[in-house]
Amino acid sequence: MSLKLAKFALGAVLFLGAVFLELVPAQAKMLESPESIEHSEGKEKVSPPLDIASEMLEVDRRSRLVTFRGRVRAKQEELSIFSDELRAFYDEKGEQIERIIASGNVKINGKDISATAGQAEFFPPEGKIILSGNPEIWQGSDKLEGDEVIVFWGSERIMVKKARATVSPQRIYPAREED
Repeated sequence: MSLKLAKFALGAVLFLGAVFLELVPAQAKMLESPESIEHSEGKEKVSPPLDIASEMLEVDRRSRLVTFRGRVRAKQEELSIFSDELRAFYDEKGEQIERIIASGNVKINGKDISATAGQAEFFPPEGKIILSGNPEIWQGSDKLEGDEVIVFWGSERIMVKKARATVSPQRIYPAREED
C-alpha cells in the first residue's frame, strides 16, 4: 500500500468516526456530558474514540468508497453496530460522507435501545436512517417491527411501513403522580 493510500485510509476511518457521532442523537448528547474532554483555551470538545474492526478494509478513491468487510464491529462508547459489511460513500471533495450502508446481519446496540435488520442505511446530510430486511427495534420490553423503519433523528420522528408493535401498558398509560 502506498503512503498516499495509507494516509487516505486513515483519514477515511477518522472521518467516518466523526460522522458516526452525528448519526445517533444519543451519542451527540453524550458530548455535552462531563466526560467530554475540553481543551483549556478554545473549550473545544473532543469526540470519544471510534473503534472499527473488520477482517478487511478496502479504499476506492475513484469511487469515493471505503468498505469494511467480514465481521464488522463499529463501537463508540455505549453504541455498537455489527454487520457483515459497512460501506461509506463520500462526496466529490472527500470532505463529507453522503451515505453509510451496513448490510448483512445488522445489529445495533445502544444504552436504551437495540435493533436488528438485514440492512441499515444512514444519510447524515438528511438526518435519516432506513432499516430494512425484517427490521426490529426494542426498547425495554417494547418492540417495533415492520417492512421498513425510517428514523428522522433531527425531528425525533419515525415512520414504519406495515408496522407491528408490542408496547407495555405502563408505557401507554403511565402512572399518575398524586397531588
